[in-house]
Amino acid sequence: QEIDTLAQDILDYIKANYADLNLSRTMVADHFRISVYSLSRVFKNQLNIGFSEYLINCRLEHVVELLLTTEQTLAEITKECGFGSASYLAKLFRSVYSATPMQYRKTERAKRGLPDPAPT
Repeated sequence: QEIDTLAQDILDYIKANYADLNLSRTMVADHFRISVYSLSRVFKNQLNIGFSEYLINCRLEHVVELLLTTEQTLAEITKECGFGSASYLAKLFRSVYSATPMQYRKTERAKRGLPDPAPT
């Protein structure tokens, strides 16, 4: 499905700013000089996903990347990926990946033949 230029620009903006803890629907709408309602419509009509769900998915993708490619602690990853608390991140992560972030790190690294993370 093709998405229009505004939708792509919004996605690019979110991908560039996902780590900002204050990133919100209002902040994105203001940046593009559109109403929050218009922003929500772009997500619904163009992307078939809600703003919040998209932002969380974007952040979680980066969490996975950091779990697999760095030795950062969950606290460091939490901050770097725009989550307010490690417990909130862990709860979301578990609901999507059916494992805690550290279980995921260990299991996926083993599956992919990556070195085991240093003990924390």
